[in-house]
Amino acid sequence: VRIRQARRNLQIKFVRPLSGQNEFVAYVDALGRLDDRDCLLEWKTSASRYPVEPDGLLALDPQLVCYSWITGIPEVAQVVFVRKRLVEVQYLRTTITDEQRQELALQCILLCFCFCTGDKHSLWKEVARYPLNLDSHV
Repeated sequence: VRIRQARRNLQIKFVRPLSGQNEFVAYVDALGRLDDRDCLLEWKTSASRYPVEPDGLLALDPQLVCYSWITGIPEVAQVVFVRKRLVEVQYLRTTITDEQRQELALQCILLCFCFCTGDKHSLWKEVARYPLNLDSHV
């Protein structure tokens, strides 16, 4: 793991406007390199190893999907510090797809709309019938 300019690339705040005055805010642990590849890095601690199977499991992690969406960085990784008698470190990487990021963007917009208007049902029905073109809305 390598992080250049640590003051700038550790605990980075990202803000993304949703609608009106609403924003989505996230603090990303680090932007750096893992195995000579640029990626977004998330630190984790655990009493046991993280599962590595089934294949593709890490790409379903909601926090990594969220961070990928807000930064626009598809390559993400978790650096897991496993607390054992002898410390073990796992390096888990994956790629978040454009489709995953667009789906999360839609969910954020819908949730924002529902909270702002109190309308919990009608918008969900409309989106199911007529999916939005997210490129024009996000």
